[in-house]
Amino acid sequence: MVEQKRGRGRPKKIPNKTDSVADISAVSVDKQVHSDNWKNELTGLGQLADRSIKTKYSYSDILDNGTLTDMYMGGGLATRIVNIIADDMTREWVYIGDKDSRFVVEDSVRSLALEENINTALRWQRLYGGSLLIVGADDGRTMDQPLNEKAIKSINYFRPVDSTCVDLSASQWEKNPLSSRFGKVNIYRIRYNVYDTYVNMDIHYTRLIEFHNDPYPSGQYKMITTEQQYWGMPALQTVNESLRDLGGITQNTVNILYDFVSGVYTLKGLSQLLAQDADGKAKTALTKRFEAINMAKSAINAAILDEGETYTKNFTTVSGLPELMDRFMLQLSGSTGIPVTRLYGRSPAGLNATGEADIRNYYDIIEAQQRNRLYVQLMRCFQLICIWKGLDFSNLNVTFNSLYQLTETEKTQIEKDEATTRQTVVNTQITLINNNLRDPEAVARELGYEDEMPDDIGESSSEINSGDNPVNE
Repeated sequence: MVEQKRGRGRPKKIPNKTDSVADISAVSVDKQVHSDNWKNELTGLGQLADRSIKTKYSYSDILDNGTLTDMYMGGGLATRIVNIIADDMTREWVYIGDKDSRFVVEDSVRSLALEENINTALRWQRLYGGSLLIVGADDGRTMDQPLNEKAIKSINYFRPVDSTCVDLSASQWEKNPLSSRFGKVNIYRIRYNVYDTYVNMDIHYTRLIEFHNDPYPSGQYKMITTEQQYWGMPALQTVNESLRDLGGITQNTVNILYDFVSGVYTLKGLSQLLAQDADGKAKTALTKRFEAINMAKSAINAAILDEGETYTKNFTTVSGLPELMDRFMLQLSGSTGIPVTRLYGRSPAGLNATGEADIRNYYDIIEAQQRNRLYVQLMRCFQLICIWKGLDFSNLNVTFNSLYQLTETEKTQIEKDEATTRQTVVNTQITLINNNLRDPEAVARELGYEDEMPDDIGESSSEINSGDNPVNE
């Protein structure tokens, strides 16, 4: 007899004839559900009857450019979601530290409307996933040739175009793996609309400033096109479901208001009359009767009824609708990262609610967007302006202005705190001088006085600090 070798792995458990039917069914259930999850046979938790284990993420619609345009032009919330981030990224603009270059650069920024054009480019970036800013630099070359920065005679414009105007299939790509531009476009084919004519232009990448939105996952996914993969993910893509749900709730609320009041007529013997209506004469008479009632209501605002007829009004309840809409508004706000106070323009609600923490968190998000989506592009614009004007770009020192603006009360409090700190330092130095521990002339120089301490500096600290207004420096 040839001995059979047992296969690799743990042998399967074969139920014995003595096993009960319940035990056998339990074995089959364990094969179909996760055995490492919580389960309860009495409540159905973790079993086949548990509805929660069937909850899975379904297919997500990939928005095309046509749908994005319709959402932007037809929906106010979609427009605000796209525009608010772009507006806040450029709202306080930048501060140029170099005094010698500041006025020249700022004058060029105003004459070229750079702030407005960059704001528009950011909007198209968020709407379609990407955009370009054409640099109209005159260097004696054509637009399809590399920009000769040393020969720039003038910069005539900065003009934004969205990604829908770019034909990537007709553009020239860099396919050399050793090139710094590997996987990017060297010469863009742009279809620009001039009045009623489309002009095809080939523009070298050195004459363009690229704006890309958040990238798609790098994995292969058939529903994402090459254009979408290259430019980036539209801002409305990730909030589409929340925006759709809120829109559905709003539309249903409008329909409820349309049917807020409904009239109910009670006619004696109506069912019997309709049951015996073989030739349709009863239905015609009934229609004429309702027309007469409606005409009477329009004329005298009253319903004229016959004996046995009644008319009542039913009102649709709207209790709970504001709270329900608020929940969906919060859901959309969380999806966009924009606070309710900023997205909807409403005041904070609730006990001691000021919205201060939400605004500060939101400003942190905007500052991150400025660093990741705007800084490089903005510095490239300033670099070209400096080359054109003959300025030293390395000394420009550009920083974004703070988004948080102090109120007059906060400014006054800061000035008061600074004056108090200054007075404390002066009082400390006076004490050291009186105890012969410091030289008065040295102290005067440290505190910013020319020669020596003023005559009234030796007043007592209690007299100096009396009142709400501390002594200025």
